[in-house]
Amino acid sequence: MTDVPENAPESCPGTQSEKAGKTSACAGCPNQKACSTGVPQVDPDIDLIKERMAFVRHKVREQGCYDFNKILVLSGKGGVGKSSVTTSLAYVMSNLAGNDGKPLNVGVLDIDICGPSQARMFGCENESVHSSEEGWAPVFVKDNLFVMSISFLVESRNDAIIWRGPRKNALIKQFLRDVDWGNVDFLLIDTPPGTSDEHISVVQLLLQSSQLDGALIVTTPQEISLLDVRKEVNFCIKTKVPVLGVIENMAEFVCPNCSTHSQLFPSTTGGALGMCKELGEGLQLLASLPLDPKLGKSLDMGNAGKFFEKLEDSVIVHKEFKKLAETILKKCENEEACSTGVPQIDPDIDLIKERMAFVRHKILVLSGKGGVGKSSVTTSLAYVMSNLSGNDGKPLNVCLTIYEFFSRLEKILVGVLDIDICGPSQARMFGCENESVHSSEEGWAPVFVKDNLFVMSISFLVESRNDAIIWRGPRKNALIKQFLRDVDWGNVDFLLIDTPPGTSDEHISVVQLLLQSSQLDGALIVTTPQEISLLDVRKEVNFCIKTKVSILGVIENMAEFICPNCSTHSQLFPSTTGGALGMCKELGEGLEVLASLPLDPKLGKSLDMGNAGKFFEKLEDSVIVHKEFKKLAETILKKCKEEEVKEENDRLEENGTGN
Repeated sequence: MTDVPENAPESCPGTQSEKAGKTSACAGCPNQKACSTGVPQVDPDIDLIKERMAFVRHKVREQGCYDFNKILVLSGKGGVGKSSVTTSLAYVMSNLAGNDGKPLNVGVLDIDICGPSQARMFGCENESVHSSEEGWAPVFVKDNLFVMSISFLVESRNDAIIWRGPRKNALIKQFLRDVDWGNVDFLLIDTPPGTSDEHISVVQLLLQSSQLDGALIVTTPQEISLLDVRKEVNFCIKTKVPVLGVIENMAEFVCPNCSTHSQLFPSTTGGALGMCKELGEGLQLLASLPLDPKLGKSLDMGNAGKFFEKLEDSVIVHKEFKKLAETILKKCENEEACSTGVPQIDPDIDLIKERMAFVRHKILVLSGKGGVGKSSVTTSLAYVMSNLSGNDGKPLNVCLTIYEFFSRLEKILVGVLDIDICGPSQARMFGCENESVHSSEEGWAPVFVKDNLFVMSISFLVESRNDAIIWRGPRKNALIKQFLRDVDWGNVDFLLIDTPPGTSDEHISVVQLLLQSSQLDGALIVTTPQEISLLDVRKEVNFCIKTKVSILGVIENMAEFICPNCSTHSQLFPSTTGGALGMCKELGEGLEVLASLPLDPKLGKSLDMGNAGKFFEKLEDSVIVHKEFKKLAETILKKCKEEEVKEENDRLEENGTGN
């Protein structure tokens, strides 16, 4: 596993590389001597963490021994409900009794630094951390349930945490070293999606200082999610973390009107069970959980405790979560023992500037929360935009109607750059994951989806789709720079940049590099209607304000589901605070909702199978979805053209040649 020290330069090859301490980048690094001799540095905090973690245990009093129960909750893909499952599981486990008949003591540590949600879902986001000689005290949800999160340390819930890896790693270490959990039976550690800095840090620190019981991996049934689960399994194998099992979330939705069972995220490859059989490795499916809007609403309002007290609210969900909690308890009992700073002058900026000069419009696609469908929206939008008519090289005459403008022009050229390094999905959704990158004197050639639609992703550079990308920030940043510098897009009208959830290394790097070298038209922010997602959208808005990135607008995805049997409209992710529209009105800043998109399992299945192009050619498949995406694409195109005209007029006026 690659390990880059926190105080290392950006181009550090890693302490476990054969080149450690021997490259030109190592000159002047304080770690050079230790790296070159192969002698690992001793972390003085390990003993302190070991002492603190000794109190996190499941005490089996009848047997007179202790089992340490620290469990990672992982997800390769964002938005599969990992945090919701963690919160729900913590509540249910805290209602169970240990071998001594007393309720279990359960702690939850949220190490999703850029997109924390546990404080909101536990209903304690207005609390703050209290410290004493014993350390930081976690926030009490009830007598035997506690939580710790960065949410308790920031002044405003809207503040974007724009941190690179080293600062996040330092806070995780501080959480493990300084939080006084007392005697806790289970510590559930809620991680961000992927296999990046946070995961490397928490695993290294816990394995060096104590014991890590294992990992729970949360997924949804579709292959686009299972692809990243395979990477999580690979990560666990590489880091020697036992996999306790897989949890399939949102397996189905039962219509409240007619009781029809619908697969919202259809499985095209056998779902989680099929994947477990395929991978072997003793991999077990622990639970298959339905999507319950009542539970989602309770979590969004921060009162899931009441939900789990009122059994009649949802008998199936209660039963499945209780079975899951008891299974985990049994497994554990049987177990044998950075601040952005001032950017330096980068010699690659001029090369990136030269490359980006051929890309007319560059748009970031952001989401604070994982799993809101950001990548699906990006793919769908790219297909729809590539089917529209684009500019013929002349500025937009805003006096023309949109219809007149589109009808007189040729189709536009669209590129998609996937910078979700640890959890790429564009190659799969475009149906080209078996392709590879070709290079020439002009640079790397993107993969052609069709004549006017191209994509670039790390997926084309790895040997196996199951390989976990276990990289810290510097390596991810270097690849993003290489993408911007070396990919030969040709003359492209629009470049959609699909980012991972949050506001971390990838976001800082791409924004800094583009703003220094060229122009960034703005950002689209994708969300779902519930407040737990909108909380992180506020952080994305704050990120854009801080980094001076224009916000083109907000896209509310999965706004509703229309039952295919009775046409009942259901809010799968109920809004408790007015949804995206309410948030835009609250924040002001000229923020607007560009589209409210329904969840369509047919589109989801098409994306999962990599043939969404056919979906968008057959209008009769889903008239509503086609119509909404076309309206969205036209709105974005119009916004960019109007801004282009405005900039041209400003330039002419500045030069004294305007009318």
